[in-house]
Amino acid sequence: MMDKQPLRFLALTVCTFLIIRGISIQKLEFFLYLTHWTLLAKTLTFLCFFRELGSENFRKVLLSISWTMGLNVTILYWAYAYPLTASPDFELWHLILTHGGVFLFLIPELISSTITFVNKDFLGPACISAVYMFCVVIPSAYLGVIIYPGLTFTNLLSYIVVIANFCVSFGAFSIGKHICQKFMKSPKELSKKLE
Repeated sequence: MMDKQPLRFLALTVCTFLIIRGISIQKLEFFLYLTHWTLLAKTLTFLCFFRELGSENFRKVLLSISWTMGLNVTILYWAYAYPLTASPDFELWHLILTHGGVFLFLIPELISSTITFVNKDFLGPACISAVYMFCVVIPSAYLGVIIYPGLTFTNLLSYIVVIANFCVSFGAFSIGKHICQKFMKSPKELSKKLE
């Protein structure tokens, strides 16, 4: 079993760079996008795993949120938002890193972790999605600020995207849960492989 610390450090460094760069370009607008909420969650996840901060349950919640929202953002951005965005604020390499690239760092974490997801662990990602929709997207749309193309809540597409967001999130969570169960390692197995 490989030491995950260098990979965690690299992921943490990349996340921090993307956050600093994103805020320097978009200022407060940076916080309007679910991509960046997810990037912040992934940064906190990598920090907590790297420094062993918080309880195992706290790290489990963070991993559940980061995995679920990370895969959700990757799928919905490339399938929905990117094709409709006329001129993105960032270069393609930045978009690739924030919409899937950093997510890839979560795969070794999930595969080799003793953490397993159960259905109630979907509550964290579901709450993040709900808070985001009801506190950012819907109020912004009613104020005339369009965060995502076509998401104005004056058309059927808006409601389809909201429903798709929750469906894709649940699908992403289910994939993570399956991976955790398939590759589940007991603490004894992990310590033997590390020796």
